Amino acid sequence: MEDYLEQKENYRVTPEVVPREIINQLSLNPSKKGESFDLIMQDFKEIIVPGMTHWQHPAFFAYFPTNNSEP
Repeated sequence: MEDYLEQKENYRVTPEVVPREIINQLSLNPSKKGESFDLIMQDFKEIIVPGMTHWQHPAFFAYFPTNNSEP
């Protein structure tokens, strides 16, 4: 979370994704043994975060007042 908050202005406010783009990058048959936390975080950073609307981005001004202080 700390890394994300420190770098949030490096992301686009809204993503440039098409329907099913994110789910198509994820495994439909997850391993029964699981994965290491490092691999899970890598998928999160490379697949999930770029596809999110970044409500805490300094340039996000929408209907919902979500911009608040980070502490």
